[in-house]
Amino acid sequence: VVTGIGASAAALAVTQTATTTASASATSQTGGFFGRIKDFLRGGSEELVEEVVSERDTGKKEEKEEDREKPSGLFGFTVHELGIGIFSAVLFGIAYVWADTQSFSNAWAYIVAAGIAVIGHEFAHNVMAYRYNIDAKFEVWASGIGLVLLTSYLFGNVFATPGRSVLDVENVEKRVEGLIYLMGPLVNILIAIVLVPFASVSGSLGLIATVGIPMNLLIAIYNLLPVSPMDGTSIKNWHLSVWLLFFVPTFAVYFWQYLL
Repeated sequence: VVTGIGASAAALAVTQTATTTASASATSQTGGFFGRIKDFLRGGSEELVEEVVSERDTGKKEEKEEDREKPSGLFGFTVHELGIGIFSAVLFGIAYVWADTQSFSNAWAYIVAAGIAVIGHEFAHNVMAYRYNIDAKFEVWASGIGLVLLTSYLFGNVFATPGRSVLDVENVEKRVEGLIYLMGPLVNILIAIVLVPFASVSGSLGLIATVGIPMNLLIAIYNLLPVSPMDGTSIKNWHLSVWLLFFVPTFAVYFWQYLL
């Protein structure tokens, strides 16, 4: 009897073990099936998200490139940048009239000269930047506006501009960065040289030339200063001899003609 009971108990234990094993196997298979579905959905959703993000970033990049490629119809600036250029020219010109203690009846000549100087300077930066596929943006410079007003009042001269070009040169080699920043002061020096023959001419052209020569020389000088954020910092870091070649003669001419 005992033996029979023992055999029955053993058989029952085997049956329970088999049932448990089968149940665990079924659960494992069910879990594996749903796990594969879960992994599939997760992988698909991640790929979908990556694709959407990639398309969004590509779209933003294309929109940005399109915005930069839109011609303003003048000097290669966007309409917004051209508006900033006009604002900079007007404010710079008026500050220069104030600094020179001249009659505001001649303010138009100062504004025209300032427009040529400021827009010419920033245009040179932008052209060289685009040549090397570097993003450039002309924007209002709040600190520059303060310096324009402050220096014109305290020193009788203007040592800043209300606008400036912001260039993406973080990963650019020093030579390219130096060339881009050199173009602005170089254009101002060239404008001053071109205006020299007209300074002796009477009338409006002579007035613009007389105002424009020292204005362009001064813009070139303070932009060539090797102090951040001036252009001279990048030029000097790139090539000391190039910086000296442009800064020393320009400063000497200005000092000799307008400060002595």
